[in-house]
Amino acid sequence: MSASPATRRERLANHQARQGDTSCLLIASGVPLPIAGTDQSLPFHGHPEFRYLAGVEVPGSTLAFDPDDGWTLFAPQPSQEERIWSGDGVSFQSLSAMSSLDRVRPTQQLDGWLEERRGRPFTVAGNHDLVRRPAAYGSRAWHSLEPDIDESRSAALSESVAEARRAKDADELDNMRAAGNDRTPAAD
Repeated sequence: MSASPATRRERLANHQARQGDTSCLLIASGVPLPIAGTDQSLPFHGHPEFRYLAGVEVPGSTLAFDPDDGWTLFAPQPSQEERIWSGDGVSFQSLSAMSSLDRVRPTQQLDGWLEERRGRPFTVAGNHDLVRRPAAYGSRAWHSLEPDIDESRSAALSESVAEARRAKDADELDNMRAAGNDRTPAAD
């Protein structure tokens, strides 16, 4: 059986503790990419490191880790207007069950989480879009919070998670073989 996202997160937290790393982690899911000249977006595919650790694909989400407090998923809640066009989205209760995370919070609470950790070092894994476009992840005060991001530690963490993702266990290999053997004709 392949490792669950909860097991992967536990391994990462244990690795960080063994290294004496007390930084908080931020892993962004990514956001939909707009199609120029339209009001549409390309199909969303979450950042691989986010999917690997969160176990879900939700645009505009951030998986956060504090060694003293554990993991929290910050996910958007669709506005009334967004619900008209795209529906209610995935409930926080469902996200909690799918990700095996007890704490799923609205993205609007990310700034408060960051504020409580002001002055502590941060590591950003995977998608650095959170740093470049924080409002897309619900952070309205990112720049005023002045998070201390360790770039070298961020690069090392991203490489470590990418390496862990490449290693496949027996179940993952069986799934890949089955997908490769699928003989379903392609659509014309």
